Amino acid sequence: MDFVVTAAKWPTPGETIVATSFNVFPGGKGANQAVASARAGAKVSFVGAVGDDDLGQNALHNLEAHSINTKHVHVNEECNTGKALVTVVNGENSIIIDEGANGSLNEVHIEQLTALFTEADIVLMQNEIPFRTQEKVVEVCREIGVPVVYNPAPARKLSRPFLEKVQYLTPNEHEHRAIFSADKHMQTAFQQKVIQTKGKDGIDFWVNHDLRHIDSMKVTVVDTTGAGDTFNGVLATELARGYELEQAVVTANIAAALSVQKKGAQTGMPTETEIAKAVKKLK
Repeated sequence: MDFVVTAAKWPTPGETIVATSFNVFPGGKGANQAVASARAGAKVSFVGAVGDDDLGQNALHNLEAHSINTKHVHVNEECNTGKALVTVVNGENSIIIDEGANGSLNEVHIEQLTALFTEADIVLMQNEIPFRTQEKVVEVCREIGVPVVYNPAPARKLSRPFLEKVQYLTPNEHEHRAIFSADKHMQTAFQQKVIQTKGKDGIDFWVNHDLRHIDSMKVTVVDTTGAGDTFNGVLATELARGYELEQAVVTANIAAALSVQKKGAQTGMPTETEIAKAVKKLK
């Protein structure tokens, strides 16, 4: 769940300021991306963990309200549901995460879901679960031939063997530096997999060894929370539908631009119809 406070400025160390608003929204990167995919028209199954508490029940009910399959969500009686503390100033956000039950999702859970992964057209994953669990996911997906879209957020360093098993890597600028700044050879080795989101500066990605760039759309920004999750969810949906990478990136970029015009991560996510109208308008 996202606890979102909006303020006129960032507080300095030791400073107390008064918020302009406070809201609680359904959230979490995995849940946000699942909702973005579902709203874009995908059939989505969610794999994750929540605590045995009111926040966990609310999170599950929210996913189910978007027709997302939650039967593979582990309910941990010993942990609280994960939370994000989000501060929004002038439409830009900073986030602190308490992983809660997300940290309890382990390799055993993944090993039990091979049949689910086999049925998937694509798997979308991010960094709010343990790295060993992620390693098991990419291992299983590689064995059965299912492509992985990997959003490396929150940022962490990654190994070559792990990246070799990922088909699409979607870092923002901060995450890109965390992965590649210390090893330019690794950056060269994996740059063809990278779809780098750069906020107002657009998106860089590669097609057949050719670097492409798409500008961000010029819109009135209300809240950027969830924009990256919208991009990833819609990107995975379009790739699962069989669209070429460039078209998938264009559509996901449009969806992300639509999402920032409303407050809240999931509440701003566009529907399949809204995305289609925006795509048609720009052609």
